[in-house]
Amino acid sequence: METLETALTWVLQWPLEVWSEQSWDDEQTRVMCRACRRICSEALQEGRKRVWERLPEIFMLPSWKSMEELMEKENL
Repeated sequence: METLETALTWVLQWPLEVWSEQSWDDEQTRVMCRACRRICSEALQEGRKRVWERLPEIFMLPSWKSMEELMEKENL
């Protein structure tokens, strides 16, 4: 439980640091075991991928495919 509390304290103090790829192998996250760090890192990567795929929808834009086709058509 102490390990979890330490990790949560770190995340709450520096919430955006957890988004960095390198942040999963630094002093603060080493309070977690290697397997937990790997699982968290993989979950973060998957979450990033899902957000990226939905980014146009979030900002009410056309799909990535539509925007890529438009860029090709406009020679951008």
